Amino acid sequence: MAPTRASLLSVLSFLLLAALASASVEEVCKKITTVDHAGVKYDFCVKSLKADPSSATADERGIAVIAGHLGSSKARSTLAKINNLLKTAPKPLSIPLKDCQELYDESVDKLSAAADAAKANNYSDANIFFVFGMDTATTCDSGFKEMKLRSPLAADDNELFQLSAIGTAITHTGP
Repeated sequence: MAPTRASLLSVLSFLLLAALASASVEEVCKKITTVDHAGVKYDFCVKSLKADPSSATADERGIAVIAGHLGSSKARSTLAKINNLLKTAPKPLSIPLKDCQELYDESVDKLSAAADAAKANNYSDANIFFVFGMDTATTCDSGFKEMKLRSPLAADDNELFQLSAIGTAITHTGP
């Protein structure tokens, strides 16, 4: 009978830990959005982070790592979108697109480096790399506004900004 109790206790402990770990995404997102770190939206934060299965057991450091990987992936997909747009973009639109292309190209590596730095508990470097992601999004968006053009990357810029802001909020002071 003792092995059965031990097995049951192990299962219950695992379920409790899983429940507590999954709550950490909500807790981190609530903390980030309550303080209004750069306008991160709670629903976006939770949905984005939970898209990564490892978020179920991640602590704050792990969530920063996830944000870095998600940001790098978003930068990579946006860079591909920019490259496609440049194939047919008229001259006025191609000017800010080329600026965005350069920024997003660099963000792929910077946000990957942010994830690596967070994983190594190097929050100072991680924070710098996450801030670069935020700057990429705002600078890209500003380039279109300065030319009085509607940005075809507005949603992408917003998503990259929020993912980077999540990482920045966590690494600003460390988990």
